[in-house]
Amino acid sequence: MDKIIHIPGFNLKITRRLIVDLSLHFFTTLLAAYLFYSITNNIIWVILVFVGGILIDTDHFIDYFLHLDKWDIHSFLHGHFIASRKLYLIFHAWELVLIIAISSLIFSFLIPLWVGMMIHLIIDSLMHARTTPLKYFILFRWKHNFCFDKFDYYFYKKQMKNLRNAGLLKEDEKVEE
Repeated sequence: MDKIIHIPGFNLKITRRLIVDLSLHFFTTLLAAYLFYSITNNIIWVILVFVGGILIDTDHFIDYFLHLDKWDIHSFLHGHFIASRKLYLIFHAWELVLIIAISSLIFSFLIPLWVGMMIHLIIDSLMHARTTPLKYFILFRWKHNFCFDKFDYYFYKKQMKNLRNAGLLKEDEKVEE
C-alpha cells in the first residue's frame, strides 16, 4: 500500500503518491509559466499555462460528483469516485491536446494552454499509465465504455485496495480478487 501521510492541523491523511503527483504538476507548471513570462511578459499566457497544467484536474471533480453527491475532502483525495468503476476524465485526453495544438497554429494564445496540458499528461502518463499506455486517450476509454476496471484493471484493483485500507468502501463496493 502507498504510504499514508497525516497533514497536521487539517485532520487529513493523504498518500505519498498524491503529494508527489500534485508537486510534480505544480512545479513543472510553475517552471513553464516562468519561462513563458520571461519570454513574453504576458500574464495571460502565464494564466493559460496554469489552466492547462493545473486546472485540467477539474475533471476529477466531475467524476467525483457523478458518483458521490456529498463533498468529503478525504473521500475525494483518496479517489473514492473510482469505486463507481467509471472514469471519464474528459480533460485528460491526448485528442484534446492535439486539437488545441492544431488550433494554436491559428490562435497563438492557445500555445501556453497546449504546453500546460501536454506537460500534465506526460507526467500522468509516466506515473499512471505504465500498464495501459492508451489510458489517456478518450477514444480508448470510450471504447471501453469508460469502465475503469475494463481499460486498466491492474490500477483499478490497486486503487480499490487503497480505498479499502482507508476505510472508504461500503460492503457492496469490495473489489474482486
